[in-house]
Amino acid sequence: MKKFLVFLLVLVVAAAVAAEIAAPPLVEAQLEAQARARTRGAAGVEADVDSFPFLPGVLLEGRIRRVSVTLDQVVGQALPFLAVGFELRGVELDQSALWQREVRLRSIDAGVFTARLTDDALAGMLGPALELTPGTRLPEVELPGAGDLLPCAPSGEVSDGQVELTCEFSQVPSLLQPVDS
Repeated sequence: MKKFLVFLLVLVVAAAVAAEIAAPPLVEAQLEAQARARTRGAAGVEADVDSFPFLPGVLLEGRIRRVSVTLDQVVGQALPFLAVGFELRGVELDQSALWQREVRLRSIDAGVFTARLTDDALAGMLGPALELTPGTRLPEVELPGAGDLLPCAPSGEVSDGQVELTCEFSQVPSLLQPVDS
């Protein structure tokens, strides 16, 4: 009987470890699919979940510490972005959706949006009145036609032919929601 209990304990621990290893990539794959479904023309989408231990936080509290999603070469928008990134902190999941094997983000504590594009692309949209020399800091910029990519009005900085845009937000970006929501 003692050997059976030890065997059972080892089996339970092994299953828990396997689930801890397998669960984050499944969540990442769903977030990548959601971002792809809402974005036209991204050459690549990569999600990363950072929350160890993963399962206790997700199962008990429905929370993930950090989620990041990066899109490369987004050319299907009014502006061709070289890269777009979302860094989310304190992510709350819809636990009822998890039981149906769906990842739905309910809320976040904070988020940071970053995007890189060429200064020529931005100047083409905003017009020649905007000076885009290296070191120039841009105030909040309205970017019409950016669709689901922008969760906030970014400000930016120009350097060596590129513009890096950033802004902070506190709502789940629509890009990271299932298409049916």
